Formats: sequence, structure tokens, C-alpha cells
Amino acid sequence: MEDEGRPPTIGAVPVLPSLSVLNEEASAEIAAQERRADALDSKAGAVLGFAGVLVGLSIDKLQGGWGHVATGMAGVAALVAAAAVVPRSYPTLSLRHLRDRYLTAEEEFTRRRLLDTRIAMYERSQQTLELKAWLVTGGWRQNSGVNAQRA
Repeated sequence: MEDEGRPPTIGAVPVLPSLSVLNEEASAEIAAQERRADALDSKAGAVLGFAGVLVGLSIDKLQGGWGHVATGMAGVAALVAAAAVVPRSYPTLSLRHLRDRYLTAEEEFTRRRLLDTRIAMYERSQQTLELKAWLVTGGWRQNSGVNAQRA
């Protein structure tokens, strides 16, 4: 056998002419997803701060049943916004595992596997972002309800 002494490699992979285009598009979409995550974090912080101000104003200025309702709504808005602000872990590549597993593999095969992995990571991150967006929206609606109560 002429392959003795050489590390094993993955068998020949058919040429995938659009792989680089797909890889570039995946990179652009992942970057856009990261920007959306940053924007949601900023909005969640604003909602949390606004809710905190409303709790203080509601307790101090509003009396009676409406005051208790407004304070409760502001408190719920603060809790929802705080849940959105909690740092979440996002999937990342294990670089050591990547190196150990694919260093000797065919380039096309490795590119395809990386693309598939990045797509799976994107999909998992998207679920987390959708939850975060839902929480931020809920907190904002709660704050809007408190403002309506105060008016």
C-alpha cells in the first residue's frame, strides 16, 4: 500500500462551484444576525431603564387602585426586560476539534462541513433571538400600558 504512514483523508468530494458564494452569503447573514442581537440588547436595556423610572414614578405619584395597577405593570415590564437583557450563550465553533478533525480532509469537504455547521449555528441563534425579541416587545408593550394608566 502506498498510503501507509500518511494520515487518513476523506475521499474525493465532487467539485462544488457555488460553495464559496454560499459561504460568503452565510458569513454576511451571520454578521447581520449579530447586529440584530446587539440592537435587541440595546433596546432591552432601554426598556429596562424606562420600566425602572416608571416604577419609581408610579409608586411615588399614583395613589389608589390605578396606582397599584400601574406600579404592577411597570414591575412586570422591568422583569420581562431584565429577562431579555440576561446574557445568552450562542453556539460557536470548537477550533481545536475543527483543527484535529479536518486538517487532513479535502478542502471542498471541509468547506461544505463548515458551511453546514455555520447554518446549524445560525438556526440555533435565531431561536434565541426570536425569544429575546418577544421579551423586548412584551416589555415595551407593558411600559406602554403603564403610560396609558398614568395619563
